[in-house]
Amino acid sequence: MANTILDDLISEHDAAKQAGECRDTWARRRRARTGPAFIVIGKRILYRKAAIRDWILAQEVRPARRRAA
Repeated sequence: MANTILDDLISEHDAAKQAGECRDTWARRRRARTGPAFIVIGKRILYRKAAIRDWILAQEVRPARRRAA
């Protein structure tokens, strides 16, 4: 299979599927500008795989430290 300029891009549908989420959830985040950076080509919504990974890693929450009794 030949490499194309779009090889490192993934559709919103496929990104949601791989994340185990509904496509509507990804669309809602996109509209609210709270999800990963995206690209619009015509009517297609695409994401760079690296942008998705960076966004996921940025969602990391460290557990709160317990106060000593």
